[in-house]
Amino acid sequence: MTDGDNKKQVWVNSALTHFNKQAENQKDGWRLINKYHHQTGGYTSMAETKEAVLFGSDYLGGTNFIVKTSDGKQFEKLVLPDPYRRSPVMNMVARQSTSGTEVWAASFSCLSGDAKSLLMCTSDSGKSWARVIEFDGTKYEVRLASSSNSPSSMLYISITEFGNEQDQHRHRVYKLERDAAKFA
Repeated sequence: MTDGDNKKQVWVNSALTHFNKQAENQKDGWRLINKYHHQTGGYTSMAETKEAVLFGSDYLGGTNFIVKTSDGKQFEKLVLPDPYRRSPVMNMVARQSTSGTEVWAASFSCLSGDAKSLLMCTSDSGKSWARVIEFDGTKYEVRLASSSNSPSSMLYISITEFGNEQDQHRHRVYKLERDAAKFA
């Protein structure tokens, strides 16, 4: 669980036996992972694989990260490179494909300027990422609309095209069919 805005804290509850209580020991209740803002927190997205948990940061206009942990104790920050680093990672989806687990992430910035938005994918728990679609977040919003616990070659992506004052926004959902082995 994460707190956003000024707190930027990350909490973990392994047992969930004391869901409404702060941990009195390391096994029961919620345990605070980080103490200070600069230790990163306030994530807007999360996806889990067998190897790791990935979080997406929410710093609109600031440097954004995909943060990876395999044990809930050590967190590795993977900085989004320019021109995407000022785009928060708004949503993340883990899905099973015919060749294993993929994590799809949508980084989106509605700020005009040099910030670009991106739909990206990893098939190795965040070690490497592939750019799928780069887009202008002042004109479009791309969101991941589905996932699958069973092996599937389908992924649904929602794309909204922003209109001007006279035009309505146009919204469409697309079905992508692609095997992860061919994608990499």
